[in-house]
Amino acid sequence: MLVRHRCPFKFAARAEYVEELTGIRYDRAQCGKFITAYPRDDDHLRALAEELDHATAGLPGPRILSDRPYRPGSLVHYRYGAFRGVPHVSNEGVHQARLQDPDGNAVEDLRNPWFSPPPWAELPFPGAPGRPAKAPKAPRQVLLRDRYAVHDAIRHSARGGVYRAVDRQTGDEVIVKEARAHVGSWYTGLDARDGLRAEAAALAGLAGLGPGLVELFDHEDRTFLVETMVPGVTLARWVNERFAALRDFGTDCTSALIRPGRRGSCWGDAAARPHSRRDQPESPPASEAVCTVE
Repeated sequence: MLVRHRCPFKFAARAEYVEELTGIRYDRAQCGKFITAYPRDDDHLRALAEELDHATAGLPGPRILSDRPYRPGSLVHYRYGAFRGVPHVSNEGVHQARLQDPDGNAVEDLRNPWFSPPPWAELPFPGAPGRPAKAPKAPRQVLLRDRYAVHDAIRHSARGGVYRAVDRQTGDEVIVKEARAHVGSWYTGLDARDGLRAEAAALAGLAGLGPGLVELFDHEDRTFLVETMVPGVTLARWVNERFAALRDFGTDCTSALIRPGRRGSCWGDAAARPHSRRDQPESPPASEAVCTVE
């Protein structure tokens, strides 16, 4: 179709490149973008978008955060960006292709995880709902499932966010993990949402050994896991503060990792940075460490 329209385009030439571009560790703003077309003008864009949307209707695919969908639910996205651009070297020595505004000034081509065209750009689809999105000026409280009031983001990634929230039913602090549709997809058809469901099953099977499972639910095309908050410090910090006792720590940590195995679970990954340890007086053994399987 793009060849027939004589439209330049680029695409991921190998399956492993597609896997990387849609992976959970890719840049979240552009995750999922594995083919890009460069129409010559707005009329060309509109003709292409309509045909591509019709051709891909009903197929699975991720939402691209830096772009706007042609229509709600469409796999066809668009953004205003540099094709070749004005060559520029940043203060950090990075070579960039910048946009040129109507006055001839070179302007950075922003790739934010929200739709952010430059202020002078006219949108090619006037009937598209909403206006160009901007980064929020102040944090807004988000209420999930009419129950979990999110008040802080711990981490954002292509897979989804990890948030602190308050359970309005109990008043307890909880952790909410998010998984976006079709991110981290496998040849089996599974994606990041299935990984989060597996984590929920693991928490249920390991009840009493770490964070507790509160709820697993779907909202639109995303899956959310709510688990209990366990206060503590990161495992890496705890080790650094007690480096002299590293041998005893290793023995105790090994014992802690054996315990889930007795219930039929196997650690796929145990790293120091994301895991936490309960605050306890008198430096109790590391078998009290609380870890979460990634």
